[in-house]
Amino acid sequence: MAFVSDRSGYRQLWIIDLETGRIRPLLQKSGARLPAWSPRLPETASSTP
Repeated sequence: MAFVSDRSGYRQLWIIDLETGRIRPLLQKSGARLPAWSPRLPETASSTP
């Protein structure tokens, strides 16, 4: 799961590992806004011949 927080003193994008509960910043840069995800790609688009 991903979320935006200012827990480090500035806005960052964070991720939580739902199995372990580990929370860590996704990037080390500040100024994050609400995450926006692209649509899921079909499996054939990501595989190479």
